[in-house]
Amino acid sequence: MRLIDADKVKIESRKHCINCNLNGTKQCKTCVINLICDRLDLQPTAEERPRGMWVYETKLDGVGNWYCSNCYEDKQWIGKNSDFCPYCGADMREGVNNGKK
Repeated sequence: MRLIDADKVKIESRKHCINCNLNGTKQCKTCVINLICDRLDLQPTAEERPRGMWVYETKLDGVGNWYCSNCYEDKQWIGKNSDFCPYCGADMREGVNNGKK
């Protein structure tokens, strides 16, 4: 996925229509460029990927598991070197609790 600045795309796109470019505003109601630019405002925005870290927690019986600090899901089946949480998609590349990974 590539994040873009939709406002800049609209400004640059409208430069290609003589009618839209009169004052840099939406003046051309039938222009395909203007219709596409209007549709950009209706599109959902991308959310920033959450960040977390793998946390190792030892239980009372001495056995422990790795958990995601963002969603607290058990990561037992993945292996402790995964860069992303498979449950919430959090980016785990920046840190690990207790220096373990």
